[in-house]
Amino acid sequence: MKKSDLKIDFMLLCDYASISQEGKLSAMGIFEELRTLNNEAVLNRGFLVAAVSGKSATSYDLRIIAASTQDEQQVLPQMEMKINTGINGKSNLVIELVGVKFGEEGEYDFSIFLGREKIGTTKLRVIRLKTPDKPEKLTN
Repeated sequence: MKKSDLKIDFMLLCDYASISQEGKLSAMGIFEELRTLNNEAVLNRGFLVAAVSGKSATSYDLRIIAASTQDEQQVLPQMEMKINTGINGKSNLVIELVGVKFGEEGEYDFSIFLGREKIGTTKLRVIRLKTPDKPEKLTN
């Protein structure tokens, strides 16, 4: 399959997403970072959203992989899904993510593949915040 057959118009992570009966996509609370005070970060609930363009009224088999860019360890089981484009050649993809654990800070790629070809990626940076030191007490 040629790269021009299917492309990602945009791809993002957000707090909530939905598709209306009319096919309108809504995404709220778009983010690129997950901050934690703990050693392990947890995304309690979020959504992976993508808008795709391809051939009119065509079915595509996709794979979604989420993995660390440092060691390529996957943070989710690989997902496979079939999408169908409309007569305009477009389709929206919304995947709910619940309880995703990130073992270390760094960058994670959420990628969509068509066959072996990566057609889109969005990144999430996990940041471990340092706990503020207790201020010294002033004594007289």
